Amino acid sequence: GDGPWDAMHKFDDNIPQRAFDNFQFVDFTKIMSENKDVQKKEAAFALAALMEIPFQYRATQSFAFNKLHKGPRRPRNRPLPPPPEVRNHDNSVRSAANFTSSSSSVESNI
Repeated sequence: GDGPWDAMHKFDDNIPQRAFDNFQFVDFTKIMSENKDVQKKEAAFALAALMEIPFQYRATQSFAFNKLHKGPRRPRNRPLPPPPEVRNHDNSVRSAANFTSSSSSVESNI
């Protein structure tokens, strides 16, 4: 996006409850508007966008290692089921499909 970059950096610096910095904001417009060869601009953007990946990878590996080796295992959180409206819709679609397929097989037997 096009910013606002000050707000983006404040957002990145002030996100609570995260194990490591997993955001990297890059001003694409600024990099691509520089007076350089297109390939150099693309390389500069790629470098800026990907520069924190080694740190993030090490952090996730350390986090996974520490999580596996700390005492008893916690039960995993299970995902919530779909809302009742979605289940009702899915069930009605299935019923209609079953009715259609069973009535076509009855017609073919006549």
